[in-house]
Amino acid sequence: MTPTRDCYILVYVDDLLFLGEQQVVDKLFTAIQQHLLLRPTGTLEPGKTVSFLGRNITNNGDSYDISLSQDYVANILEENNMLNCNPAPAPGTAALKAPTADHELPLSTDEHAAYRRTVGKLQWMTYTRPDISYATKELARALQAPTTADQQKLKHLLRYLKGTQHYRQVIRPTAKIPPTQIPDLNIYVDSDWAGCPETRRSTTGFLITLLGATINYGSRTQATIALSSAEAELYAINTGATEALHLRNLLMELFNVQKVNIKIHTDSSSGKSMATRIGSSRKAKHIDLKRLLIQQLISHDIVRLNKIHTNENPADIFTKYISTETLHKHLQAAGLNTQHHIH
Repeated sequence: MTPTRDCYILVYVDDLLFLGEQQVVDKLFTAIQQHLLLRPTGTLEPGKTVSFLGRNITNNGDSYDISLSQDYVANILEENNMLNCNPAPAPGTAALKAPTADHELPLSTDEHAAYRRTVGKLQWMTYTRPDISYATKELARALQAPTTADQQKLKHLLRYLKGTQHYRQVIRPTAKIPPTQIPDLNIYVDSDWAGCPETRRSTTGFLITLLGATINYGSRTQATIALSSAEAELYAINTGATEALHLRNLLMELFNVQKVNIKIHTDSSSGKSMATRIGSSRKAKHIDLKRLLIQQLISHDIVRLNKIHTNENPADIFTKYISTETLHKHLQAAGLNTQHHIH
């Protein structure tokens, strides 16, 4: 993102998105047109929709909807001969995660190519569909040598998408601040300790909000095998902190402020204790020093760590296959609108 006075330009190869007051944007657009061939494709006024990088962005006045065309999902279903499949209530189930090595078979060359192509398209969707982040991450881990078990997981996810094609990401601030201040960044983190039945690696999930609106999230397999649930939670807290530091630096540069508070929320008392204790304890002395970055951030008052109840942690949806009830409870917190469009 390139800042100018009262205007920002988001550049991705040859696609440009101008953000700012209409008069300022028009003046800057005209100036650039004198040197480059630019073709305007729309203005995001209230009630209008524009397309950027294949995503439809709608200005609702008090919020923005971001979604891919429903044809995108329909095309994926058609390529996999699943246009008429029965919808599934969740992206996956715990049964899909159980070890099935004795019954797995490698996919054929054609099936492997189709699997890779479909997972690639699903990864593109995750930027507007937090609910499929974990399931897609798990599918991507098998890209090199997928099996029939992985194919079963893929088909289950496609069945879920069949019934949720209308879902869309919503950016709706729920708080206001004075123009000269920057609000806190709130980061929700969670982990699933030793969740992978094959490698025993854990999964980190994080969700970041600004003014009550979800602006970033992710699901990642931890690179280091955690020896305890507390250690897995510490790694998740560390990931959330580093993601927040990037956004903090961006906000400080864009708005010319000296400080942005980072508030990390975890449902792990042991993880919180390990993160706030200076140095390594007897149970944590094997942990690499870089994993203890969070302790330094807390001691310098850059990061604040809060304990929340497990039921109030939306990052849970990024760590494992969860029940339909739990999933829908956290979808709103993740910024996903599940209502059908009203035309």
